[in-house]
Parts: sequence; structure tokens; C-alpha cells
Amino acid sequence: HVADASLDDRELEESIEAVEKVLEEIDAADMPRLLVLNKADLLQEEQAGFLRRRYPGALLVSALRKTGLDELRRAVRDFFRERMVPVELLFPYGDGKAIGELYEVGAEVNIESIAEGVLVRARLPREELGRFARFRRGTGEERDGR
Repeated sequence: HVADASLDDRELEESIEAVEKVLEEIDAADMPRLLVLNKADLLQEEQAGFLRRRYPGALLVSALRKTGLDELRRAVRDFFRERMVPVELLFPYGDGKAIGELYEVGAEVNIESIAEGVLVRARLPREELGRFARFRRGTGEERDGR
């Protein structure tokens, strides 16, 4: 969720609340998100400090000056790493539907045809592990979701 840090306090709060309201309306209020306050280059240090206290966990960035972007990249990477688990799955030949479903929710999907079927190495959201449990293959570490 990107908001304009240069807005005055009231406008910023209203802007954030408007997005939250839309997310509720589309049944996405429970979706995880990261608050990114852009245009930090326009803030005085005291304003930046106030925003850090008011919105703990938010990232202050400046797309124009390219500041805070490395921290944003790390936060996004870590966010997905925490939620994505490496798995090795073996699908029987002809089960294209299940493989298609995997592509919808997975990342870093690599497919290899082997004698036993279609071997897939991918990263899955933790909450999707059960959905593909019958196809799981690999080390105990992968089965445990580590």
C-alpha cells in the first residue's frame, strides 16, 4: 500500500483509510500488506520521525531520489520468503489441471519430465501446502515446510 508521505496528517490518514475501505469492500481486508510512504524526500526530519512513530513498520521511500528502495526490496523479498516454502512435487502424467493450479499460487516453478511423472520444484505459500500434499516428494526438511 503506497501512500503520499508529503500529504498533511489528516489527508494522509484519509488516504490510507480510503484504501482500507476499498479493500474491505472487495473482501481483501485480510490480505497482508506493507505500508510504503513515498515522497520522503519532501519531508523534514521531524516529519519523518513523526510518520515513523505514527506508522510503525511503514517504510519511508523516495522513488524520485531512489532512497529507501533497497530496504523496500528486502522487505518484499523477506515477506514472500517467510510465506513461501520450497517443495518438490511429483505429478502423474496427464494431471495438467493440478499443475495449472500450482502455477496460479506458486513461484519459481521448475518442471522436469522423469520416468515416474512430472517432477516440479517450486515455492508454495504455506497455506497451500495441504492442497498439494498428495504430490509431495523430497527431503524431510521440505515436508516440514522449512
